[in-house]
Amino acid sequence: MVVLAAYASLALELSVFAVPSEASTRQLVASSPSDEPDGDLDAARGRSKIEKLLRFGLPTVLGVALFLVPIVLVFLPERIEYVWPISALQTTWLPWLGVGLIVAGRGLTLRAAMRLRRRSAQQVTRQLEFDGVFGFTRNPILVGMYLFYLGNCCVFPCVVLVAGLPPYVLYMHARVRMEEGYLARELGEPYEAYLRRVPRYLLF
Repeated sequence: MVVLAAYASLALELSVFAVPSEASTRQLVASSPSDEPDGDLDAARGRSKIEKLLRFGLPTVLGVALFLVPIVLVFLPERIEYVWPISALQTTWLPWLGVGLIVAGRGLTLRAAMRLRRRSAQQVTRQLEFDGVFGFTRNPILVGMYLFYLGNCCVFPCVVLVAGLPPYVLYMHARVRMEEGYLARELGEPYEAYLRRVPRYLLF
């Protein structure tokens, strides 16, 4: 029930509280190159359509597929054999840890998304949040998604989910770096000070 409620909240977030991002897959694939490319984000925008689909569209599709695995296993638990269960991780306490991580992750993401959504899309990029959840991590929405994914790994310990975690984190980290570079150029010293004061991912 917790897993289903978490995915219901994810659907609500994506449909009602979606936050615009300069480095979203949609923006990267649909955008045109800048007249004067500056930074990783502009370099990504300048790639050919095919290259953008392969570099950004394909990983996004694979990420969505990974996030669908727990939903399939909720309704068809016998299918876990197809994603190679890890017997060494099948303990009585690990699913409860997973439930805690899922609840914490979804709570953090929704809190941050609702806070940002109060502003218009233009205000989100021009006037940043520096307090609340944004006072202890620059990327609370993504940290919440990492916790959500890790919680799913604990509830459904299998090779596919566990092996998919590092590529997912690395891919999202690359996009975060692109967006932070863009914001640093757009917002200047106030954002640079924010970068120095607040860690990107909680303690990291």
